Amino acid sequence: MEEIREETKAQKEIAAYISRNNISASEVARKTKVDVGLLTGKAERKMNASEMLSVCAYLEIEPLSLI
Repeated sequence: MEEIREETKAQKEIAAYISRNNISASEVARKTKVDVGLLTGKAERKMNASEMLSVCAYLEIEPLSLI
């Protein structure tokens, strides 16, 4: 059975930002209480708005830059 992953453009951008800047996804997940899978593209669901805003605040990035 094929695995289905749903991912938003914002999630892809966040995952790329974390990777590009050598930031620990585990640390971001711990500090923001957001599932690490949502930060690495390995989640089976989409990141919700409050999760995205929490991660953006932690990373100090403008949420609108992700869309």
